[in-house]
Amino acid sequence: MENNTANRKNELTSMPMVSVCIQTYRHVNFIKQCLDSILQQQTTFNFEIILGEDESDDGTREICTTYAELHPDTIRLFLRSRKDVIRIDGKETGRYNFKENLKVCRGKYIALCEGDDYWTDSSKLQKQYEFLESNPEYSVCFHKVKILKNNELLEDYITRVPAPSSTYSDLAKGNYIHTPSVMFRNGIELPKWFDEILAGDYALHILNALRGKLFCMNEAMAVYRVHEGGIWSTTSEETNQLRWLLVLTTLCDNLTGEIKEQLDDQRLEWAMILYNKGFQKETTAILSSGVGKILKLQTDLVLEQNRLLQNPQHFASKVSGTFLLKALRAKLFKNSINN
Repeated sequence: MENNTANRKNELTSMPMVSVCIQTYRHVNFIKQCLDSILQQQTTFNFEIILGEDESDDGTREICTTYAELHPDTIRLFLRSRKDVIRIDGKETGRYNFKENLKVCRGKYIALCEGDDYWTDSSKLQKQYEFLESNPEYSVCFHKVKILKNNELLEDYITRVPAPSSTYSDLAKGNYIHTPSVMFRNGIELPKWFDEILAGDYALHILNALRGKLFCMNEAMAVYRVHEGGIWSTTSEETNQLRWLLVLTTLCDNLTGEIKEQLDDQRLEWAMILYNKGFQKETTAILSSGVGKILKLQTDLVLEQNRLLQNPQHFASKVSGTFLLKALRAKLFKNSINN
């Protein structure tokens, strides 16, 4: 009986408080830097690395296997098969790998880092863990990042965080959370439609935001890498905007209540912009369904565009969503949807 109690006590004290989820595929040039940056974390608690390798053919799998052998107490390696890959909009994704990783996380909290990104602060996990432990009303803690593009480290030009503390209403206007910066409470249940949405990170953040508030730490503690292998970073602005419209449609079709209405406002804004860019076929049905909101949204967009163009400081502080700052400069929707 005493031995059983002692074993149970040892098991509990060795359990990780944080699970770091890494999804990797064809990241042979990046995965070492990613893993090293996580293994260097200094914490007062145990953490585990859930490493999901999606059957790469470029040497990534071999690197992951070597690291798992060198760090058996920290890295739990899961070798996935390409036969299980989930395709969304005709494209292969890492969605299956990600979902399976989440299932085996044992930590009270989950942190994310894609295999082509990396962390720059050895106290990142400790800082986020302490915040979430002390603030139970928050479901997510994230932070600023730097952008690595063309071998140049840049300030984040992709997102603008509205305030240190935000809610799902803010997030419904556009995504401002980078994947390698986020830590959230374990226990989230992913719906079936999660397999259908292209921007799984935004969907995950929305679902987490429905569980509690979001907090942004004013420190850049990770690097988000823009490279040719990225789904969003190597295609045209219009293509990405059309994809984003599909993301918002999936969310609007599957969520209810206030968050659905707020996401629908963002979707109508994009539909108006894209309609005016010549994508009438892709947007007419959305605009027709939202005719009651369009006049107000059009007025809001005109006012916002004027503020942005006339006030550089206001422009710099705006939340970009994914591509909102660029889109607000576009010519606005002026055609009657009844034509």
